[in-house]
Amino acid sequence: MTKLSQPKTPALFKALLAAVSKVPPRLTNESDLDDEPGELEPVGISADVVAVAWCLSGAFESGPDFLPGLVEPGSISLLRVPAPAYTQKAAWIIERYIRNQSRPVFTRLGIGNGALLKPAPDALALLNFGDRTREDDIVVFRRAADHGLSVLAISHDAQGLVPLPLLKFCDRDIVVKKADGAAVAASIQEVTGHSVVVSDRAAAALELDDLSIFVRPGADVGAITRKIQRVDNSATRPPLKLADLHGLGEAREWAQTLVRDLREFEKGMPWENVAATGVLLSSPPGCGKTMLGRAIASEVGPSCEFLDTSYAQWQTARGSGHLGDVTKEIRRVFSPPPAGRIKIVFCDEYDTVPARGTGTHNDTWFAAINTCLLEMLDGFKSRSGLVVIAATNFPAKIDPAMTRSGRLETHIRIPRPSFADLALIFQSLLGDMFTASDAQHLAAASPGATGADAAKWIREGKRTAREAGRPLSVDDVHAAILRGTPWLSKPDRLRLAYHETAHILVADTLKVGRAIAASVLARDGGITFFDRPANPLPEKNDILDEMAQLLAGRAAERMVFGEMHVGLADAESDCARATSLACRLEGTWGLGGLGALWISAQASLEQLPADARERVKDMLTAAEKAATAILEVRRHDLDAMAAHLAERGTLGRADIDRHLAKPRRLRPEAQVPTIGDVAQ
Repeated sequence: MTKLSQPKTPALFKALLAAVSKVPPRLTNESDLDDEPGELEPVGISADVVAVAWCLSGAFESGPDFLPGLVEPGSISLLRVPAPAYTQKAAWIIERYIRNQSRPVFTRLGIGNGALLKPAPDALALLNFGDRTREDDIVVFRRAADHGLSVLAISHDAQGLVPLPLLKFCDRDIVVKKADGAAVAASIQEVTGHSVVVSDRAAAALELDDLSIFVRPGADVGAITRKIQRVDNSATRPPLKLADLHGLGEAREWAQTLVRDLREFEKGMPWENVAATGVLLSSPPGCGKTMLGRAIASEVGPSCEFLDTSYAQWQTARGSGHLGDVTKEIRRVFSPPPAGRIKIVFCDEYDTVPARGTGTHNDTWFAAINTCLLEMLDGFKSRSGLVVIAATNFPAKIDPAMTRSGRLETHIRIPRPSFADLALIFQSLLGDMFTASDAQHLAAASPGATGADAAKWIREGKRTAREAGRPLSVDDVHAAILRGTPWLSKPDRLRLAYHETAHILVADTLKVGRAIAASVLARDGGITFFDRPANPLPEKNDILDEMAQLLAGRAAERMVFGEMHVGLADAESDCARATSLACRLEGTWGLGGLGALWISAQASLEQLPADARERVKDMLTAAEKAATAILEVRRHDLDAMAAHLAERGTLGRADIDRHLAKPRRLRPEAQVPTIGDVAQ
């Protein structure tokens, strides 16, 4: 919570309140030129109007004397407000204040209706651009300029709504900040008479219109305080940080570099030195593209505006969906920020705009959209402070011109999270509720899942726990992961447990990898994850050992159950991977009977000579026999770990390490064989 601070210009704040306290609010663009304040009875002021008056008093640093600058004949001023709700209230407050000074004010419609006959030299043309740009806006502005009036334009979206000539010749650019804790506290004080401390964090979570809902004359101050406290508590989530995001690979490295450069830009580094400000992110759905953009903005800080947008928003933003309105919205979205500030435009589902000439429905329409986007992207590197991130699940659908140098010139692909990354994602989402081992168990049960999947399962687990009236458990999340997956019987789980344990033990014996997790409750059946040592120069025996490890599960099933179950039959199956290694030994790497004869690694087994195919078969047979011999020697270890895995469903690294750390219970005088021994 922050202490209630005094406004920058308290005298102006009081003067603004005095001006609006004697007339009922008129929040339209209509102008009654004969309207004079007169001797009206004081009326109550709503909390939102008080908050805007506070914000205005901070924007006009010159204090109550700001008026001469605004009404200087021929001057043009722009007042940027933080949101649409501020626009009409700010216009009304300033209009009433200036009229109370016995100075004439003309609004947009008053000028447009030809009301300017012989305006006073100190008159002010007050133009309120609060909703959309009208066809006669430029005419209205020029008519005011022709009469020598000073002009004040008010808008929450200057680039998108204010006529370009007004922006081009603007003398003063005044920025009104969003109501902070002090502004909200001042509105409560003014309306209820009670002093309440409000944090900036709570104020940031409130919309301006919220104030007039729960801050009313006679309202119970205790109720107001409790509501603000609830808002404050809901806003206490820590800001999203890049360190909290996992599985992004190269994308996170780029983001860290960009954040570092943007901070240097704030200190004065030239914008052209900022790295990769136009990026295309592609990934399967749910891999964290939007969260990455938000994390970048969060790390940069309050000077960074994050705009999450899409084609669907461009089409509906101005209501009509007319092509001209869509392109106007695109130009508004991609407009550069004010000098010294940073704006990140995150365009989601960028492939919604298909490439030109693809023959899709409305090809002419999308050609115009593409052209507008290319115009806005072309040379945007020179537009100081603007970063563009486009996200897609289908990069091939995007017009190739978009990724040309100087536009979205950097394409970063985000893969699905690895097991280790998925475990970190679970741990990050669960916080301190569970251990790293718990997170590994969940990751082992959901291979191929994304961060979005993990978040969904945790939500479902929390709902289950809440309905049961108890805290969340690992089993709740595990059940959510497996919901809709056929449940395996105990005999089937035991069979899979022997299969996966065999992979672990043979890998441990031959030193071809270290198991970090195993599961027989995964959505796709049994699975084991390994950390494999880097071996840039493998020899033939290294490849033969890897083949033995791949065929170990098959060997264990044959040894324990007398037969094998039908497993995966695709290119990722154990048999397929072992066969691929044997074929490459024989025909690609020059380590088989064909000598230096090279055959493409993509060649099928049928393309090998008949004698080479026989040698491939012999290598596979020898590899399985080697695995069988190892498992016979380590049968006690096999039985113990398999039973544990079948009972628990998953084993994390700590569980596996404990089993492997136990003294090996080998047969008397038994020696662990090598594949070379078996082959002989």
